[in-house]
Parts: sequence; structure tokens; C-alpha cells
Amino acid sequence: MGVLFIKDFAGRISMIEGIVPNINGSGEGEGAIVYKEPYGVILSIVPWNAPFILGTRAVALPLAAGNTVVLKGSELSPKCFWALGDIFRQAGLPAGCLNVIFHQPSDALAVTNALIAHQAVRKVNFTGSTMVGSIIASTAGRHIKPVLLELGGKASAIVLDDANLEKAAMNCAIGSFMHSGQICMSTERIVVQRSIADEFRQKLAETTEKLFGKDAPALVDDTEYGLTAALYTNNLFRGLRVVKQIDSGAVHINSMTVHDEAVLPHGGWKSSGFGRFGGISGYDEFLQTKTVTWQE
Repeated sequence: MGVLFIKDFAGRISMIEGIVPNINGSGEGEGAIVYKEPYGVILSIVPWNAPFILGTRAVALPLAAGNTVVLKGSELSPKCFWALGDIFRQAGLPAGCLNVIFHQPSDALAVTNALIAHQAVRKVNFTGSTMVGSIIASTAGRHIKPVLLELGGKASAIVLDDANLEKAAMNCAIGSFMHSGQICMSTERIVVQRSIADEFRQKLAETTEKLFGKDAPALVDDTEYGLTAALYTNNLFRGLRVVKQIDSGAVHINSMTVHDEAVLPHGGWKSSGFGRFGGISGYDEFLQTKTVTWQE
């Protein structure tokens, strides 16, 4: 997945361009250009649970947009982030463009505060828990620095009465317990239409036991998050109508809540954060807009 991120980001570099807008009512000899320019130094803070995927995303995208990066990797998987930095070094990335740092858990607050406050750092991107994300955003706010946050999720799966229940049960089970549930997009809330609730409950229990045994944990209910969701129905038009009622950064019809692709924008609503990785909108997160006008 990390390799796909790099390929997609590299392929989109040529799409970064300013515009020459048409200024209505302007006179002869007047004009304007809108430039897209990198921020400068980006501070990327990445968790332990998917170090190569999330680390690559946090590094490759801002670098491709013309920034330099300070990557603060999790102290729980330091060798993964060291390896990532070394890969870019071996690939020929100039010295100083990517800087990887670690610290003891006890130094997390002091190091993070110092990095955010440093005058060279112009923007912060953080992937991790909502609790820590709120602290990061608060600290950055005191220094008037923008943030990109992909935070926690309690992804919902919605099963309509015309859904393929076997497929829905399988995807809900896998989406719930894949990687022991240590994925921000894990399925943690299942909403089922009343008329099929009993049948689906039985299929889900049978599927879960088959895949994970009798001791699989129960799903957590309710959410104030909106990172991703899944919807199961055999009627696409019906599904698209329901999608508009779901407050989530992504909704996947007839597939798992665990779903991310380099070509697609990825990010949350509500307590799942704001801003987007991936796709052309991902570049906008690491580029500033400058408007220039002139008169002859």
C-alpha cells in the first residue's frame, strides 16, 4: 500500500498548477495569477499500528508538494520509521529533506510542544487518537499553525433489508476484528433494519465464530465519529440516497469499513478530524495559495 501511495503521489505532481483567473470588470492592463506554493517544513506525527503505510503517506505527499518533512515516529515501532527514512535516503533524497526523530515516552509532551512551536515548522499533520489529536490541534492553534488530523473512528456498518446478508456478515466480522481491531476504520457499530435483525444477528454470530472462534469480543455501540462507514444493499440508487444521510468522510457500499486507496481522499468528519490525505485534494493540504494581481 505504501508503494501505491508513492506511485500515485508521483503521478499527480504534474497536476499541481496555478491559475490565471478572468477578472470581471477589470480594465486594460490588469491581471492576476494564483500560485500554489509549498509551506516549507511539515511536522508529521505517525502512530505505531501501520507504520509503513501511514509513515509513507505522511512523508511522500508533502515531499512531492515541495516541502521538507520532520517525521516523528512512534516510540513503539522506531525501527520501522528509521527504515522508511533510510529508504528515501538510499533513493537519493537530498540531505535535510526528510528528518526522522524519536524520543522516550516520558519526553513526548516536551518534544512535541517544542517541535510545533519551532518557527521553522509551518504545518502539522497527525494521525492517531482523538484525545491526542485535540491536544495537537490546541497547541498548534496557540501558534496559529494549520493542522491536518486523521483521528479515531467508530465506523458504522448499515445493513438494509435487501442486502446480501452473507456478504454483509462476512465483511462486518472481518472489518471488526482484522488486526485485532487496531485500525481506525474498524467496524464498531452495526445498524440493521428491524425486519432482518434476527436473521442477520444469527449470520453474524455464525460467521464470527467460524472466523475467530467463540471468544471473539462484542462490538462497541454508538459513535460521535465519522471517519468511514459501510452500507449494504442490492439497490445502488437506494444506497446512494442513504449515503447522503451518513455523516462520514467515506461510505463504502457493499464493502468493508476498512477501505483506503491512494487515489481517493481520506479523512474524517466530527471527532474523526478534518483535512484529507490522498487524491488531488491531498496535495492541497500541503500547498498554500498566493494571489498576485498587477496593473500596467
